[in-house]
Amino acid sequence: IDLAKGKNQQLFLSISAPDNAKPGIYEGSIRVREKSAETEAQIAVRIRVLPFDLARSPLIHGIYYRGQISDGPATVTSDLKTSSQIAVELADIAAHGIDYTTIYQGNSSRFTKTRIKAFREESVLAEYLRVHQQSGLASDRAFYLGLGAVGASKQTGYAKRLLRLFDDSGFGPVYFYGKDEAAGEELRAQRDSWRTLRGFGARIFVANNKHDLLETDMARELDVAILARELRPDEARALREQGVEKVLSYNRPQSAVENPAPFRRNYGFDLIAAGYDGAMVYAYQHGFGSIWNDFDHFRWRDHCLTYPAETGAIPTLAWEALREAIDDVRYYATMEDAVRKLSGNSDPAVEKIEADAASLTRKLSEARTWTPDSIRQELVDLTLAAQVV
Repeated sequence: IDLAKGKNQQLFLSISAPDNAKPGIYEGSIRVREKSAETEAQIAVRIRVLPFDLARSPLIHGIYYRGQISDGPATVTSDLKTSSQIAVELADIAAHGIDYTTIYQGNSSRFTKTRIKAFREESVLAEYLRVHQQSGLASDRAFYLGLGAVGASKQTGYAKRLLRLFDDSGFGPVYFYGKDEAAGEELRAQRDSWRTLRGFGARIFVANNKHDLLETDMARELDVAILARELRPDEARALREQGVEKVLSYNRPQSAVENPAPFRRNYGFDLIAAGYDGAMVYAYQHGFGSIWNDFDHFRWRDHCLTYPAETGAIPTLAWEALREAIDDVRYYATMEDAVRKLSGNSDPAVEKIEADAASLTRKLSEARTWTPDSIRQELVDLTLAAQVV
């Protein structure tokens, strides 16, 4: 790399063990040397390969992704992309353990009517879905934000064609988005629109930051609720009792926050402790002005877990922390699977493992003194103990 004297450069290193790597400790070093220098700095690296594969996460890990295929050249924005830019970014999202993105193709929030019409051409959406299918992301459901639920209910012919297009492209049920963060009467006013769409097989998802889905009696009309800020286990249970399929978290925090710690804790073990079904994080990228200038908007910082470039995305520490959070959930699921296989065994060693697993789960909810790293180590120890028994 080219680095001027007296300047700093942050580097991210992702190290993956091959699938056939033998369990054990691997040690090495990273050597850093200036081209003309005789001396070099060494950074010791110690990697432990565990004797088990991580289970899939049982939660929904999603993210708001605003990219749309544009008819122009590559841009450095959150919204207008080429097919190749979207392919790289969606693959990056999948590589970080996220299963679902919102699909914004056709979203009208920033563009002229002529441009919106072009973005909503079925051939353009079909190309987007083709790219999506090759990214490694899940396709058993589609969170569609290109045309909102209210607009779709007024264009039922077009909405039905969209459902067929998603089905032909290999996707499961399509979820149309209600009015973002609507509350009170504005929320209730969507009832007929939601019922119209659900009447011909579509589903509804929406973000709710006032926590009033129950009091407005709109939970009965909804399939996926995305709730803001603090986790409310009782509310999540009540929503499911009203027929909501999944309860997700968002804005804990939004991606304008650069501190990686809350992303690691809040979108990982905290979701398990609260009994939520997952999260839909806002956002992969959302520029409010120039996306590389956090201070050019009168109110908001840019919301970026990554920053766009013409040939890829530049990660942040918070983005890497989100991957760790998802891996934390996978470690928990792996422990649960290992302990579940011992069920019915009256061996005292098994009873101790089961008691330790139950104690760890209670700790997630009852104590705030733990760290994600300490919990992960306990999960590893329990999983290994269960394997030995």
